Amino acid sequence: MNVDQFIVYTVLLRLKESMNQGEFFMSIRSMPIAYALFIQYCRQQNRRLMEDLFYQEDNFQEEGTCKVINSFRQDRLDDRIEELRLAQSCFLKSKNEYARMVGGKFGFTNTRDSVIVADDQKIIVA
Repeated sequence: MNVDQFIVYTVLLRLKESMNQGEFFMSIRSMPIAYALFIQYCRQQNRRLMEDLFYQEDNFQEEGTCKVINSFRQDRLDDRIEELRLAQSCFLKSKNEYARMVGGKFGFTNTRDSVIVADDQKIIVA
């Protein structure tokens, strides 16, 4: 990390501590470099904060991606399925047509008839 990045990270973390979360998110939104560095920080240190940022900005594509990653961190199958359903919901809200298509392809339904977990392994849930 170079000195400029270190300074930006320091300022970002101080701002985050001194502002409420919504104000902080809105303030960094207009600064592309700071925003990108904050996302990078969150990916490594605080994934939940990154998901909150995507939620506030209605960035359904990235929020859905976070939920898919969260699903693999769950120990219980029911928790994994719930995270994947939340991801599907985000992808369906997304304006990205490919993500909408993929979200619908997995066939999550309210009746919990089947779920594709990973690598095309189909698990039947009764």
